[in-house]
Amino acid sequence: MCRFSYLLTVAYLLGIVLSGCKTTSDKSTLKNPCRQFLVIPPHADQQRMSDQVANRWVGRARTQLQGCDKIVPFDVGKKSLAIINVDHTTVFDFSKLDQKKLPEGTEKNHATDLIFLNSKLVGAHLTINSVVYEVKSLKKDKTSYFRQLDLKLNASELARVETSGVFSLLANVFPNAMTFGSNGTDIMNRNEYIAGEGGLRQLSVRQKSLLPRVVSSLGLSNLSHPDGFGMFDYELRTFGSLGFVLIDNEYKYEPLDAEGKVSGAPIDYALKFFYVSPLLNGGISIYWPLGTTFFSLGYGPGLYTFRDSSGDKGGHLVLASAFQFGHRVFFSERIFFQLSGDLLETTGKPFVDNKTFKSGGAVAFFFGLGYFSPEVRSLVRNNI
Repeated sequence: MCRFSYLLTVAYLLGIVLSGCKTTSDKSTLKNPCRQFLVIPPHADQQRMSDQVANRWVGRARTQLQGCDKIVPFDVGKKSLAIINVDHTTVFDFSKLDQKKLPEGTEKNHATDLIFLNSKLVGAHLTINSVVYEVKSLKKDKTSYFRQLDLKLNASELARVETSGVFSLLANVFPNAMTFGSNGTDIMNRNEYIAGEGGLRQLSVRQKSLLPRVVSSLGLSNLSHPDGFGMFDYELRTFGSLGFVLIDNEYKYEPLDAEGKVSGAPIDYALKFFYVSPLLNGGISIYWPLGTTFFSLGYGPGLYTFRDSSGDKGGHLVLASAFQFGHRVFFSERIFFQLSGDLLETTGKPFVDNKTFKSGGAVAFFFGLGYFSPEVRSLVRNNI
């Protein structure tokens, strides 16, 4: 009997120990007791104002943290959020936070909670209130974890905020992506055969070296990352681009009479052509599961030079319009594949104008890899 009672006592005590160990384990494995707060860039007309509010709040809010809780450094969090196009211009519908893919944007920082800041600047006095949303549920935390902050900006801080952001729109124009690869580029000859008038008919065109294929496929543009949009979504926007065309082609033509019959020996014509043009574009990007399909129209100045086998050479500044369409697929946060077609037309003076060749347009179809740098927008907004 005593032995039985002894066994019961040992079992009871062992149960208490095991029970206690399980409870502690559950707390540490099923729910991390430490909270990691990620600050969303406060909405503001100017990035410097947004940064000022966030950095001042983070500096003071650290003193209100409890236990092992932490706040992700604002500059670190801002860079990860820029990938999904979340910055100081973003206006959130708090009932649909998942549309901006915020949960994915917090993975790098292991954030458990999102901080949204509301600020009001009256004179030099800045008032900041915070709202906390849990990342997992995207529901508002009803507890008042952080207190309202009342700050006073000094003269230099006020001057920095009030005089910045005049040219912040350039952030949507200045290129933040580069695409390069293999392409086919051609200058369109308009001296081809016209029924009843005679002229020339193109037989062939040959690109003389590999170098033009590589260089002429270089394109710089401002784009948005698809991770900032829904599975079926679209974006209308203006953006900047910088395009290069470099060809070293040999053409072969045959002359035709007014009846369309060959009237002479084939003509060989060589053309070296370089063109660069910054364009202001407007267009639509359609985001869907298989990538991004885009269309755009652009207009801007262009500088070109040419030299041909007829002895003609020159260079001029012209105005040009461009139409682009294509498809883009991101493999990672920064690397993407792009297939596109570009049609460029001059306004007024043609590129080349002689008996053999007359053209005011170029067409290019290319595919290649691209690199996306979301930091460009922030860099431009903060320094211009």
